[in-house]
Amino acid sequence: MFSKRTPKKFKALEPFAAQVFDTGIVPRAVIPMCGMLQVSDWQRFVRRRPLSHFLTDRLQETAEAYLGPHAAAHGATAELADPLLLLEQGIQTERPLPPMFAGVGTADPLLDDSRRLGRALDKLGVPSQ
Repeated sequence: MFSKRTPKKFKALEPFAAQVFDTGIVPRAVIPMCGMLQVSDWQRFVRRRPLSHFLTDRLQETAEAYLGPHAAAHGATAELADPLLLLEQGIQTERPLPPMFAGVGTADPLLDDSRRLGRALDKLGVPSQ
């Protein structure tokens, strides 16, 4: 299962996350629409199956918007751009994660991320659909 470790605080990751966390506002639900949940490795979608130039360009554009023009070089420093990896690692949080609904179509290139999200949330005991 998950290792027993000190909960990792999101506010230790990014200053803007600390500001949000410190407001004390707790979401009742999360609805990640069009969830590209591992931004630092957008190329995994293209490795999985051929995609149109339009979709490939949108994926790269999203990664660069989050991480800058050298998105692939960020790796481990992109934790909040890769929330799926944190959830798959069983991250402990100070507050429980809210229920989540991930809307995605069956032909959507992002379907794999949504399925991975569902599995990670199941392991964490977070209600999801």
